[in-house]
Amino acid sequence: MRCEKCGREEVLPFRCAYCGRYHCAEHRLPEAHDCEFLHQARSPVEIKAMEERSQSAPLVKARLSSTSLRISSSEALHLSVGALLVAGVGATLFDLGRLGPVFAAAAVVAFVFSFLVHELAHKFVAIGHGYLAVFRVSPIGALITAISILSPFKVIAPGAVNIFGAPNSRTFAKVAAVGPLTNTLISSVTFALGFGLTALGAEPRLIHLTLTVARINALLAFFNLLPFGPLDGLKVLSYSRSEWLKHFSPALALFLIGFFT
Repeated sequence: MRCEKCGREEVLPFRCAYCGRYHCAEHRLPEAHDCEFLHQARSPVEIKAMEERSQSAPLVKARLSSTSLRISSSEALHLSVGALLVAGVGATLFDLGRLGPVFAAAAVVAFVFSFLVHELAHKFVAIGHGYLAVFRVSPIGALITAISILSPFKVIAPGAVNIFGAPNSRTFAKVAAVGPLTNTLISSVTFALGFGLTALGAEPRLIHLTLTVARINALLAFFNLLPFGPLDGLKVLSYSRSEWLKHFSPALALFLIGFFT
């Protein structure tokens, strides 16, 4: 069997107790093969000390490395499944007759991009605060999303970013808020671009595409910031009402702009 780190043939490979992969003697330890579950290999004393440091100094970010920012093949698979489900929903959201196949395909790509940016923003901000974060497809959420492809009522919840560790409420709120924030920013930029293209008398399909992307991102930001259930809004509101309003107000404004224009 080959070592999954260096490819060396091993008659009796070592199996990592954390990730389950097989490695040679040189790479048998979790830290030697960049185990994605390295955090589980820390001693309880070390984990407790890390959490206490996080509570006492929440503004201090962990030093990032190329390993911590890496997306594993397993996570890439989960992201791909989520992206395909989102693409399926997006394909039924857009007016193919009005956009045409090229612009409709561009709209679906933009929709999937918005989803991926949202989820990866959660992941990388959590990593920036010293926590392992991995996107995982939710079987129930994926099923509901798949059903909504054929349903007039659309739900986009194929999965979520799981954070390993015990972040304090401030960090948890920051991680939650950054996802909808990416949609707010995309919506703001595409609304400005769409209105600018309208003023310049640009190609109508390009204008429709741009404004459609803006409206969908406004809806994603607004919906995710609602303070209910597992949504990001409740996590932010639980930490600070003013912080929640700071994020929710522009999302609501963009949602109303999209609704009335």
